[in-house]
Amino acid sequence: MLSNYIYIGSYQHKKRVKDEETILFEDVCPAIVDKKTFEIVQKQKEKNQKNYKRKYTYIFMQSVVCSHCHKIMGGTSCSSKSKRKYIYYQCNNCGMTISENKLENKIMLFLNDMLDYFLLIDNTFKPFLNQDIENEMKRYNKMLKELNIQEQRIKTAFVKGNIELKMFQNELDNITNQKQDIESKLKDLQFSNKNLDHRDNIRLVSTLKEIEKLKYKSYYVRKNGLWNKFTKEQKYELINKYIDTIEVNK
Repeated sequence: MLSNYIYIGSYQHKKRVKDEETILFEDVCPAIVDKKTFEIVQKQKEKNQKNYKRKYTYIFMQSVVCSHCHKIMGGTSCSSKSKRKYIYYQCNNCGMTISENKLENKIMLFLNDMLDYFLLIDNTFKPFLNQDIENEMKRYNKMLKELNIQEQRIKTAFVKGNIELKMFQNELDNITNQKQDIESKLKDLQFSNKNLDHRDNIRLVSTLKEIEKLKYKSYYVRKNGLWNKFTKEQKYELINKYIDTIEVNK
């Protein structure tokens, strides 16, 4: 179910035929899973392929991508004569390797900016965003309740013989379409509410100039070196939460 395109109404032709290109036919049957959710699942599946239990914590695991073949680079490690551990990310397809320390240092300024920005966002704007979503959900639930009342009234009128079958069917279809539209919007709002922390769902200011103004008010992270005070597990959680991919060039 996680892999079969038929659940979103599409069919993959020649998927299991060796040396043949798979052809995707869309909208061949009614979808029972929305495409947006299905696409998110495909990305997560790719990341999960290398998410087995490891001896060491790799803070960029599942995020580092090879720029040549676009494959996710796996984590590996080695020890020096002094038994010091070195962490690397390696592309099994191209053989490209980069050390974790080098990668972390290369994007340190970005990591500080990211952490600084999201701390500011969480403390300043998140309560308002939550409130906006909750108000919208209340409004749509109220509309849904009113449509349910209308549906019951039209059914009662038909049973009593007050309206003809054709009018009854037209009214019922209209109400059903409105309900489906509202239920779809409610589903999107619930999804946004659950994923409010993700950068794609944070629409807080209208221009980058305004973001820069906000950043200049803080700089708490950079001044205090907060990133380097985190454990490797905490760093991994932040990277995994806010960064989709880091592309590495050879």
